[in-house]
Amino acid sequence: EEDQSSGSRGEPTIYNPFKARFNNIVAKIVPSNVKQYPANEKDFAADLEDLTQKWRQKTSGVAACWIHVHCLCAEYIPEIYRSRYDLHHVDGEMIVFCQWFLKTESKVPAFGTHIGGACGIIIRTRDEELEVLLIRGVARAGGWEFPGGAVDAAEYSVDAAVREVREEVGLDVE
Repeated sequence: EEDQSSGSRGEPTIYNPFKARFNNIVAKIVPSNVKQYPANEKDFAADLEDLTQKWRQKTSGVAACWIHVHCLCAEYIPEIYRSRYDLHHVDGEMIVFCQWFLKTESKVPAFGTHIGGACGIIIRTRDEELEVLLIRGVARAGGWEFPGGAVDAAEYSVDAAVREVREEVGLDVE
């Protein structure tokens, strides 16, 4: 879903930001769209601040914003950093920044990594038959899946699996 954001000068400056998974906004600054940005660093900074405030509003529901900057567009990095976006990682030619908007503790790791997942496989024996619990999932368009989700920071995957089973199906498991 594309967000037609416009900055203080009334024209799009953060090129085609879009809503991504987990209620995140992703914006990319790449050579093919850099003509859309103000040549003046202060105008870019003001526009970025306007958009950040818009996305940060409680009513927007946006959890975080990710800004991917191509290395050939590095002149925008100081203003992104000054706008309180944290360097997250570098992926090939892209330098990725993130800012967490929610009042809760950030679910974004402080360094480039993968977010782990965990699921619980619940098996029980009934009348000498094995039964496996599956739930109707939303991640796979309503398909069947094991109860599971993301591993929180400093959480062991086995603890995450137990927590996810409790949260999703209300069972206390070991």
